[in-house]
Amino acid sequence: MLVGAMVLFITGFLALVGINVSENQRSQRTELVQHVAQQVQEEIRIADTASDGYERTLLLPNNILGDDYALDIIDDLLQVRTLDGKNSIALPIANVTGTLSPGANMLRKNNGHVYANS
Repeated sequence: MLVGAMVLFITGFLALVGINVSENQRSQRTELVQHVAQQVQEEIRIADTASDGYERTLLLPNNILGDDYALDIIDDLLQVRTLDGKNSIALPIANVTGTLSPGANMLRKNNGHVYANS
């Protein structure tokens, strides 16, 4: 009976630890998605306010805590989302032509317009 109670106690303890670790990872992933989105938003803002001829390589992480993610530009919004659909953020940006992806991205400004990888 004592062994059964100990097994039950240890199982409950491990379940609580697992829930806590899972919640911490979820929180970290949300923060990292937000960080990537804010980093891209700031780089686009800099490119938009720069003179024609501006070029910069923007390096983004290949994944977020092991999860693949995508960046979408829809009208004047940047959306960063994990492919599992659990995390997403949309931020306003200047008008940009092109696409962004994890890894290296080239931002440039020509004729008053910002281009991403194009």
